Amino acid sequence: MNSRALLSLSAATLLLLTACSGSPKDNASESAAAPNELAVTAPAASDSPVASESAQSPAAWTAPASCTAMELTFAATLDGAPLGECVSKALASYESGQMHMINGDTSGTVEFSYTPDYSFHGEMSGVGGPQEMTFLDGTMWIDSGDGPVKGDAESENPDEVLVAGIAEMYRMFADPVMTADLIAASPQWKVDTALAQRDLENGESVQAYRLESTEAFEWNGVPVSNMILWFGQDWTPVGTQASISFGGISSTATQQFYDLGKPVEIKAPS
Repeated sequence: MNSRALLSLSAATLLLLTACSGSPKDNASESAAAPNELAVTAPAASDSPVASESAQSPAAWTAPASCTAMELTFAATLDGAPLGECVSKALASYESGQMHMINGDTSGTVEFSYTPDYSFHGEMSGVGGPQEMTFLDGTMWIDSGDGPVKGDAESENPDEVLVAGIAEMYRMFADPVMTADLIAASPQWKVDTALAQRDLENGESVQAYRLESTEAFEWNGVPVSNMILWFGQDWTPVGTQASISFGGISSTATQQFYDLGKPVEIKAPS
């Protein structure tokens, strides 16, 4: 296994998946506490055209109250703290789905599930060749073409120890508090004045609201020069994009979500 390629891929994926993190259990308790607040709402501004309904938004899905408490309207300015709470719960409330990610020369597709705990399986390709990652029950497997390597912090094999360390990072970043803190680190977010068309990996097109951080910010010592969030009119997560600088390296990571709510099955590599 090429350890340098492994670290690069894993770091890129980790930053991408940070914005997906959340807890369906947290959202469930919120739903029980405020059922009347969870009705899906259209934009309040009468002069704003309504975003088209996306086929990826099941009729049974209702946005978390932390989202519907904010008005998603053109040119609105949203505070980072409540938006962070919304983002940390919205995607996880679907419980499963697919994501297409691009980070520099690396791209791929990830299927994820939040029940009973956060897990995912991803297949990525880049300059180092194809790689496959599986995270299940707190354990990581990474296959760089020579077969899956299972993380083991107590192993004498340095590759297994390395993979175990990456798994621990995923465990930490899957905490919804991390996601909320990331978004809240930008004090304000501005909603664009027009809808943006987002073409998804499954062939669907979504007319989405575009929210952008109003200025550069820093999160856990990592400078973020710019971050963008895309949502459907009912707060369905559509995508994210973040431009960061770390260790002298600048990178822009983009992810788009689709097939939300459709069941996925994450299995340990055989």
